Amino acid sequence: MHSVLISDNRDSLIGMKMAGIDGYMVSNPEECWEITQKQLNDPNIGIVFLTEKAGDMIEEKLVRFREKSIYPLITIIPDRHGFRVPNKITGVIKEAIGM
Repeated sequence: MHSVLISDNRDSLIGMKMAGIDGYMVSNPEECWEITQKQLNDPNIGIVFLTEKAGDMIEEKLVRFREKSIYPLITIIPDRHGFRVPNKITGVIKEAIGM
């Protein structure tokens, strides 16, 4: 299985390539969804990483895909600036357990 990155910035793309993960740079929602869709339909891809901004470009489409399929894994990662929403994961967990 392979992993792939879909990024809105060159720094993240270069960093992941240094770690052995190929990727694509996108600049608009149409391009982002077109490339993401190809990767989601590739049976050799196990994990699709998207930078946070790239994921935001196609968030609704990703949600619909996740409702229908659990494979490949779609993971949103921060770029060099970190997550734009601090403690995003902690907030989701607190909301889920009712805190």
